[in-house]
This record gives sequence, structure tokens and C-alpha cells, in this order.
Amino acid sequence: MPTKYVNIMKKSQSNKIAMYRSVASVLDNFQSSWLVLPAFQGLRDEFQEKLSLLIEMDNDQRTIAKDAGSEKKDRKLRLAQKAKDVQSALIAYAVSTENTILLRKVKFAPSRFKYGSAMESRAMVDLIIEKAEAHLSGLADYGIDATDVADLINKRDEVVDGVTAPRNKIVSRKAITRTIRITIERMDVLLQDQLDRLVSTLESTETRFHMEYFDSRIIVDHVSGRSASGENGSGGSPEENPIGL
Repeated sequence: MPTKYVNIMKKSQSNKIAMYRSVASVLDNFQSSWLVLPAFQGLRDEFQEKLSLLIEMDNDQRTIAKDAGSEKKDRKLRLAQKAKDVQSALIAYAVSTENTILLRKVKFAPSRFKYGSAMESRAMVDLIIEKAEAHLSGLADYGIDATDVADLINKRDEVVDGVTAPRNKIVSRKAITRTIRITIERMDVLLQDQLDRLVSTLESTETRFHMEYFDSRIIVDHVSGRSASGENGSGGSPEENPIGL
């Protein structure tokens, strides 16, 4: 899925949740206004239950995405540091033994391990592993042995595996995203077809509640600060201001 589309979906989701929170706040503040309608209590409880679930899933979704990105960065940093250590030993060994061919191959900016593209970094690490294995007996005096090379290989493999992993987190995030989408759809139906309708019947007797409720139903773009009138105009009724995405 294109990054631009994913970002739009995330922003839409955040704006929706902010609107739901606003509605919940109004309902909490005006309980005496809507308690005159016996059907309202059950609908309000259902709305609050779905909102709590939605907030929890939204937090889980953000945590999974953050953790996955952090793990990937940490793996690459560990690999870059280990590759740099082995590279430094190879350079010192090549200079000491006057091995100019080896020196030309392994003497490059170590920042390429960390900041190069995935393909470039992988190629540089593979080169260091190849040369370290070829000159392993001579590297002992420079602090590098077979254990260090094996460690470098393991760190490389962790980064390579991390390109397509962690699969379990990707699957989990997708499952949460689907459930969030379904929950939002159900909450919109609950608002549009039931709560909005009941609040509209109180316009003449609970004027302030009616006004603040429908004001809270406006979705605000919290990036641009603009409101979306498609979610109900200020103070309007469902018939006057159809709700839709």
C-alpha cells in the first residue's frame, strides 16, 4: 500500500477518534439531558465500550509500529559497529603486512555500514566478512578471532531477516487495523442511525445539549485545523446535515 495512502488513513483514524472522544465528553457532561430517553443509556454504554476498545487498539497499533522501527534501527547500528571493529583490524593488519591489495579493498568510510542503502551496506559487510575469513590467522594479534567473525555474520543475518520480519508483528498490526476499521464503521452507524436521531428529538427541550452534541460531531483535521462538514454541521440535525465520510 502506498505510503501516502497509509498516512491519509492514519490521519483519518486519528481525527475520527478525536471526534468520538469529543462526543463522549458531551454525553458525560449532559447526562441529565439524555436520561429522559430510556433507550439512550444502553446506546451510550455501547458507544463508550466501543470507544474504549478503539483507543486501546489504536495504542497497540502505534506501539507495534514504533517497536518494529526501533528494533530495525538497533539491529543495523549493532551490525555497523561490529563491522567497523573488524574493518579496523583488517586495515591495521594490511598496513602492517604491506598488503596493498587488501588495504585498497577494505579501506573505505565506515559510515557506509550505517548510512548506506540496504544493498550497499550488505555488500560492504559481506566484503569485510570475506576478507576477515581469508586472513583470520593474521588478525588474532589485532583482536579479531573466529568468534568475532561469527558474531558479525549473525548480526548481518539479523538485519537481512529484519527486512521481511518480524512477520508476527506485521500480521498482528494488519489484524488490528482491520478490527479498527470495522469498529469505526459500527460506531458511525451507531451515531448516525441512533444517537444522532435521539438527540434531534431533544432540540426544543435541551437546546444547549443538542447544540454541543452536534458541534462535537464535526471532524476536525488536527493537522490543518480545518473541520469536515460532512460529519454534521454545527447545530444541525441529521436530515439537514447528512453524515458521511
